Amino acid sequence: MATACVEAAAAAAVTRRHAAAQPTRVAIGTTDDYEEEPCCLGAGSFGAVVRARHRRTGRAVAIKRLRTPAGGHAALLREALFLQACAGNPFVVGSCGPARDPATVELCLVMDCVLEFVTRLLAAWQTMRL
Repeated sequence: MATACVEAAAAAAVTRRHAAAQPTRVAIGTTDDYEEEPCCLGAGSFGAVVRARHRRTGRAVAIKRLRTPAGGHAALLREALFLQACAGNPFVVGSCGPARDPATVELCLVMDCVLEFVTRLLAAWQTMRL
């Protein structure tokens, strides 16, 4: 079962600034629900993305970990809210939401792992070309 908490202070930093805006509350899960694989999908100045599987369902996901947490939590929560707002858009990766690593107390972003889908798509495209 996912442990959830609400980080109101960080969520308030990403709230839209207009008259009708209410403070945004962000439910945060835990990385204990996922088994990380020793496969780094990518790394950059923002952080690193690793492949993982949900322990109960076996669903493949990608976990984005921040390289520098100072000030990065607001950016990560902003990205989580953006992905949530774009849910269902076929051109935007799906999101499982933010998660907190209990060992380090750092925030991560859990997203759908599109690597398998892209691999199947490219294989199908190659078959169609032949």
